[in-house]
Amino acid sequence: MGEEDSSEPATDNQEAAYCSICGARLPDPEFVLNYPNFVCDDCNSAAVNEEGDTPWHGWPPGEEPDPESGVIPMTPDHGENPVYINGIKCWRRYRFGGHIALRDTFGCATLGEFYDRHENDDGYIQVYNSPSPPDDCLGQDRLLVQKADQDDWTVHAWGILSADTGEILARNTIAEQAIGPFENFLDRVEAHAGGEEYYEQAITDPTWMLSVFYSFGAQAQKPKVQFLVPELDRPISGLDGIVETGVLRGLREHDVSTDLFELGFRSTDRVSAYSGGSEEVSGQMTLTGATEDKKSDESNGSSLTIRYELPYRSSLKGVRDIGVDIVLSVLQGIGHAVEQTDYTYLTSLSAVDIHAYRGQREVLTIAFDAATVQDTDWESLSEHPLKVRDHAVAFTEKLSGAQ
Repeated sequence: MGEEDSSEPATDNQEAAYCSICGARLPDPEFVLNYPNFVCDDCNSAAVNEEGDTPWHGWPPGEEPDPESGVIPMTPDHGENPVYINGIKCWRRYRFGGHIALRDTFGCATLGEFYDRHENDDGYIQVYNSPSPPDDCLGQDRLLVQKADQDDWTVHAWGILSADTGEILARNTIAEQAIGPFENFLDRVEAHAGGEEYYEQAITDPTWMLSVFYSFGAQAQKPKVQFLVPELDRPISGLDGIVETGVLRGLREHDVSTDLFELGFRSTDRVSAYSGGSEEVSGQMTLTGATEDKKSDESNGSSLTIRYELPYRSSLKGVRDIGVDIVLSVLQGIGHAVEQTDYTYLTSLSAVDIHAYRGQREVLTIAFDAATVQDTDWESLSEHPLKVRDHAVAFTEKLSGAQ
C-alpha cells in the first residue's frame, strides 16, 4: 500500500480539494483537507529522496532485523523525509503501513516544523491547492487569472488556463473558497465574447484576453489576466502586453523567440537606436541616418526595446536580410495585435527600438517612431523589405568583422 486509504469518491455536496502538485481533483475531500497541501497518490508515487533514489519505508537501509523462526516482525511506521516530487520539497506521514505526502510551503527542516508552520486557528492552511500547473505544462503558453477578494482586498491566483486550448491547467481552491469557482471566470469570458459561438476563439487569443482583462477594474471587481510564455521569466500583462504579444508572434515566425535578450518598455529621454549605438546616455535624442522631420514629438514617452540573437547566416548580406525580415514580422505582429483590439496606446510610444545580435555582438539597429509604426502598411513591404530604411528613424549596420 503506497498511501493511507483516501479513495472514497467525492460527492456533489462535499467541498472540493485538489492535489497541491498537479492540481488533479482528490477523492474524499473531508479526509485530505485534514492535512496541509495534500498530494495525490500518483504524484506521491513519483517521489525521490535528495539523491534521486526511491525513499525507504519501514526499516532504514541495513537495519532490517534477521528473520527468526516463528516470528513475524512488525515493520515500523517510519520512512525517509523529506522527499521531492518534480523537484518540489514534500513531507511524508507514515502510518498504518502506508504514507501520504504533503507539499512544503516554507522550506521546513523537520516534519514537526512542517505541521507547526502550516497550522492556524481553523486547522491547516492550504497554500498550494493548487495555483501552479504541473511541470509538463510549463513549456507551453498559459494564462494566469487573478482576482481580488472584495472583503479583504487580497489578490488571489484564481487559476491557470492553456493559452492554446482554454483548458484549465490549475485552480486554487483557497481562492475559490473566497471568490467562487474558477468556472465563473469562463462564464465571464463567454459573456464578453458575445456568447458560446465566439467563446473558443476568444479564450485562445491571448491578445484579446489581455485587452479585456488588463486590470482589476473598478473596485477590483474585474479579474486580471497575465500571459505566461516560456521565453520570458516574467508575465506579459496590462496594455503594454498587447504590443508585446505582437512582438513575440513576429519573433516566433523566424524561430528566434528563444534567443530573446530583452523585451519591454522603457521610459527614456533618449532611445539608444537614435544615436546609432547600444549605449544609453541621458540628454536629448540625436538622429543618425534619418531626417530631423522624422523625429517623434513624444521623445519623453516609453520606448519598446527588443534585443535578440539572429539565426545563423554564412554571408553578411544574409545576416542583414534575415534581420530586416524579422523586423518586418515584428512590426506586422504589433499591427495585427493592435487591430484586433480597441487599443490606441501606441500613440504614447516614442519609438520601437530593435537590436539584433550575431555571436552576442550587436550588428543591426533599427528604430521607428510611433507614428510610423501606426501609419505604415508593413505587410505591403514584405516584397521589398529594404524599403524599411525609408521608414526608419535609425538604420545602423555593424556587420563588418562580425563573427
